[in-house]
Amino acid sequence: SAALMLRHAFGWETEAVALESAVDRALAEGLRTRDLGGSADTAQATKAVLAQI
Repeated sequence: SAALMLRHAFGWETEAVALESAVDRALAEGLRTRDLGGSADTAQATKAVLAQI
């Protein structure tokens, strides 16, 4: 995942936590991609996560 890359490749723990938190908030607001039983596509998921940062 992107958070793993930030954490392990770059040592950016704060940024990794921020990204993970943004994803958690987007999911809490109902974001679901098709693989999770929803209808959001990649662009919609990206927008939802970015809105939380």
